[in-house]
Amino acid sequence: MVKRKAGSDSEDEAQFSDASSEPKQKVKPAAKKAATDSNVGTVQQNNEGDKYIDLGKKKRATVRAYKEIPLLDIREFYGPDEKPGKKGISLTIEQWQVLRANADSIDELFSNLTKKGQ
Repeated sequence: MVKRKAGSDSEDEAQFSDASSEPKQKVKPAAKKAATDSNVGTVQQNNEGDKYIDLGKKKRATVRAYKEIPLLDIREFYGPDEKPGKKGISLTIEQWQVLRANADSIDELFSNLTKKGQ
């Protein structure tokens, strides 16, 4: 069954619904597990045995091999079983070394940005 919004002539605005289905109940999201200050910056281990650094707010830095290439994987995790999400980046050793060598420049960029915001 197709229901249309009042005054709508466009099929793009059509809403599809199944008349036999019961109304959907809203599911409350699971309570967010706040990272404690003691966990942030510490080496931890997940259920698969991978060691990682907790970056806070469900973000982790993990060093692992992908197709025999070592990578630094910085990724966001979600859900109660903490699955890896699409939001993240993997850096090769060379890219990590460039980033690490430029830490002072990045600190300066942060400093300049916070000065502009004041």
